[in-house]
Amino acid sequence: MYDGDSITVLEDKTGWTRLIRLSAIDAPELAQPYGRQSRDFLYKFVFGKKISANCYRTIRQRIEICTVIHNTKDVALNQLEAGMAWRFRLYVEGVDRKRRYPYELAEKKAIMEKSGLWAQKDPVRPYKWREKYERWDWYWDWYYYQDW
Repeated sequence: MYDGDSITVLEDKTGWTRLIRLSAIDAPELAQPYGRQSRDFLYKFVFGKKISANCYRTIRQRIEICTVIHNTKDVALNQLEAGMAWRFRLYVEGVDRKRRYPYELAEKKAIMEKSGLWAQKDPVRPYKWREKYERWDWYWDWYYYQDW
């Protein structure tokens, strides 16, 4: 487990390890408020259990964007219901349009009930937090302008 929206999966057939990013959600970063709670909640739900992953996109260094199911339960939807993540429109394209509405309902319900991260006064979306505290642009500048 890396955080509340990413898991490492060991394939049954090949024994390969895959890094999977859950579709349609964005969880707080570990250093962010509720970051560790989100990761721990996900960990308890899927660690050591059989899951199925419907992957539809690959980003960066082989990180796959997938809809992950455990015992007929959508793992990303479970995170939303518990208030451990936001809906994330950037990685929703692989989710069937008819199945997107429950994500919206789950987030609205968590907000109304002040579940998880919604108990905070003004929770900061992870991408806004990353903009402020995790500056990666210096690395890309360094990498692309290297004189190899």
